[in-house]
Amino acid sequence: MLRDAQYALDSGDTVLAGRVIPLLCRAIRVWRNREHLMRRYGLQVLDAFFRRHFLALSEMLAQPIMGNVAAERFRRSLVRWQDRLFVFLVEPEAAPTNNGSEQALRWSAVFRKVTNCFRSVWGAKLHADVRSIIETARRRGIGALEAILLTLRGQPLPVSA
Repeated sequence: MLRDAQYALDSGDTVLAGRVIPLLCRAIRVWRNREHLMRRYGLQVLDAFFRRHFLALSEMLAQPIMGNVAAERFRRSLVRWQDRLFVFLVEPEAAPTNNGSEQALRWSAVFRKVTNCFRSVWGAKLHADVRSIIETARRRGIGALEAILLTLRGQPLPVSA
């Protein structure tokens, strides 16, 4: 969303994007300091920040936008994702960025480039399935071989506590 806001700002949106960028940056700063905030003020502080940011965004979206196509496109995107934009403030497992997903995909991109693509559709699907199992296992603290063996037996991967 920050990237979209910056694009809208560069395309001439002088109102909405310029106000949304600091709001998103503040929310990410809260997320980075959430452990300290929870220790000092309790769990309710994150709910309060969620509501505060959600209401601030709602107020921004209520104002009309005139003439700029990029600004209107950005506004429609914000309206579509508004309910889920600040979930990372209240969900401990959620991150404000998709960097983890991008990094998980990196190995498949490297493999595809090194091997000069897949020779068959079933090979690509098999690789995607195996990478998914290995990445899920890594995130749950399970070894890759153990995860593959559990999957071949038809057993689910255990969820970490």
